[in-house]
Amino acid sequence: MSAKDYEQFKEGLQIGHFTSNGVRLTYGQMGQGSPVVLLNGMGGNFHINYKMFLGLAESFRVTGLNYRGESGDGSDPGEVTYEDLVSDVENLLKHLSVESFHLIGFSFGGSVAQHLLPRHSEKVLSVTLISSFARRPLKWYERLLARLVLKTGIPFQRVPGRKFISRFSHCKALNAADPSLVCFACENASQTPSRALAKRALLLDSFDNRKRLKDIECPVLLIRGARDTLVPVAYFEELQEGFPHGRTEVFAETGHFPPLSRGEEMKALLLDFLSKADSKSVMSAGM
Repeated sequence: MSAKDYEQFKEGLQIGHFTSNGVRLTYGQMGQGSPVVLLNGMGGNFHINYKMFLGLAESFRVTGLNYRGESGDGSDPGEVTYEDLVSDVENLLKHLSVESFHLIGFSFGGSVAQHLLPRHSEKVLSVTLISSFARRPLKWYERLLARLVLKTGIPFQRVPGRKFISRFSHCKALNAADPSLVCFACENASQTPSRALAKRALLLDSFDNRKRLKDIECPVLLIRGARDTLVPVAYFEELQEGFPHGRTEVFAETGHFPPLSRGEEMKALLLDFLSKADSKSVMSAGM
């Protein structure tokens, strides 16, 4: 991995482990201040969010965790459910004695965040959903590929036509990103076992949270890249409709990964939003 400030991230990162329902999971932390929990996208470990770690750690205590099914945790990646993923986050919060927190979900992590929110609405100070959706059903060929990989366990690197498909999906999704960051993201995502990726994709296929968005009352920030090809704009607009009083920011000439391709702008945006949400929670507590 050859991202310029990635070494700085690794040097400042504090690594820990906790057990959730019999599975030993890994988490990382950085910074001091109000807690921020980062939830990854479908592929890769929490290191893929390193730019958000570095940017937010100036004012917040940032925590990220690896989903169960990542290499080495001993779980069966083909058996994971949303309940497992949410329970893992809950057990991490207990392990760290976190009482209240800001929640940030990127892509697939946004769907995990939306499952978590109703169960901890009194603890969530704000929610930020990046390149996310209220639903994102798979296209027929995505569903076919996910089922094939889940059944066979074939590594994605060996799937026929994978490079051709990636040329029209992930390359465009990383639009405006520095080439070294494109390599970083691809390397990080490729570390996730193929069956774990396939199972998460199939979980996504059945996810539909449109009717429950109205129950979320904390401050909401929605972020999208205008040239995101992995999440069609119609699905992002459904998310907007569910949060009529939420704040929306769209980055022009940007694909699916604003945290990587728009690092400095994302830092400024998130620090502003989270700081205001912090101030609002303090004022509410004092009333």
